Amino acid sequence: MIIVRKSMKDFVGLENVEEPIRKAIMNFSYYLTVGNMDEAYNSVRNIRNNTVWQNMAQMCVKTKRMDVAMVCLGNMRFARGARAARETENEKEIEARLAMVAIQLNMIDDAKELYKQSGRYDLLCKLHQACGEWDEAI
Repeated sequence: MIIVRKSMKDFVGLENVEEPIRKAIMNFSYYLTVGNMDEAYNSVRNIRNNTVWQNMAQMCVKTKRMDVAMVCLGNMRFARGARAARETENEKEIEARLAMVAIQLNMIDDAKELYKQSGRYDLLCKLHQACGEWDEAI
């Protein structure tokens, strides 16, 4: 039951989308999970809804698919987020790069966890400072 709730949280904000879009998102999620990127992209390439692309980008952060997250940010027309994510290309840890995408998508708790997983406590400290969490930063 907990797994279902967590996975359904990924679809918040999509309650009012049309049935074809909902089916495309489910197909995207399935193909992303099984690692078939071509079919995942083909299932959603014609969608022009920013909320849908944002939810898919959030799924990509959770499944650690940086390549797909960049496509989603591009389709969202979110230039600031895409630029911030591109600026992390020098980071060798994929989690640190995904954390920046998570920050751009306002997924702060996920970003903190990703920084911990990557061992990038310097970046975690900067995030705590940016959030005004001085006790945690120290």
